[in-house]
Amino acid sequence: MSSAPPPAPALMWCASRSASKASPTSSPISSRGWPRPAPARRKRRNRRCLPSSCESPPSSAGFFIAPPHAASLNVHPPGMRHGDDTIKGSEETMAKVKIYGPVQSRAARVLWCARECGIEFEHLGTDSKALKADPDFARINPNGKVPAMVDGDLALFESMAINLYLAHKYGEALWPATVEDEARVYQWSFWGMTEVEKSLLTIVIDMFMTPPDKKNPQAVEGAKAALAAPLKVLNDALKGKQYLLGDNFTIADLNLAAIMAWAKLAKIDMTGNGDAANWLDRCLSRPAFRGK
Repeated sequence: MSSAPPPAPALMWCASRSASKASPTSSPISSRGWPRPAPARRKRRNRRCLPSSCESPPSSAGFFIAPPHAASLNVHPPGMRHGDDTIKGSEETMAKVKIYGPVQSRAARVLWCARECGIEFEHLGTDSKALKADPDFARINPNGKVPAMVDGDLALFESMAINLYLAHKYGEALWPATVEDEARVYQWSFWGMTEVEKSLLTIVIDMFMTPPDKKNPQAVEGAKAALAAPLKVLNDALKGKQYLLGDNFTIADLNLAAIMAWAKLAKIDMTGNGDAANWLDRCLSRPAFRGK
C-alpha cells in the first residue's frame, strides 16, 4: 500500500513538491490534530516517465534496513531528485509531507519512496507505542498503526497506498507513462503483498524476533518452500529486463523490492533465480534506499 550483504545498523521499509503558495513553515495538522484544508494548487503538469539514475542492500533486526545516519535524514530539500544536481525552479512552493512511523516498520518503504521523489518531508512518530496511545494520531489513522502520512488536507494510511499516491503525485521518474504500465504497477505491488510478504515475514520473525525456546523450524521450512513458486514467477518476469516495467526503475520495483529485501535477511537461496537476485541488488543499491 525483498548471498546477503553485511547487515545494516537497523532494520527498515517509503514528501512533497506542492504547487501551493503557503508558507513552508505552516503545518498541515492543526493544534487539535486534524488535517488543515489544503491551499489551492496550480494545475499539475503532465507526467512523463523519465530515466532514473540512482541506484542500494537491506535490514537486520526488526523488519527493514535503516541507514546508519537515518536520524539526520528527516527532511530533504525541495525540488531535488536523487541523481539530479539541479534544483527545480521556484515557481512551486514546497509544503512538507509528514510521515509517521519508525524505520523498523513498513514506514521505511514510505521513507524510501519520499526520498526517491526528492520531496521535502518530516519524519515523525518514531515511537509506535506512543502513537497508538495518541488521540491526535487516531484521527490520522484510526487503526492506530504505522505508517501514516499527511499531505495538506489528506491523511492516508497503508504503506502501499501511501507509496502509490506519492509516486503518482510527485515521482515523475517513478510513475509510468501509460495506463497499461500503471496496471502493472498495481499488479506487482499487490503481488508482493499476497505472494511473498507473509512467507518472508514468517522467516524473519522466527530468525530475529523469536526467543530460542519459541522458534518454529517447521514453519520456517514451510515458508521457504512456499517461496519457490513466486520466486520463479518473478525471475521469469525479469528475463531480459533491468526492472519490472523495462529499463527504468519505477514505483513497481520500489514497492516489491521493499518486501523482497527481507529475502536478504532471511538468507533465501536465490540459486536458479539469478535475474531476480540481480534485480533486487540493483534496487537495494540505490542511494535513496540507503537514506541518501
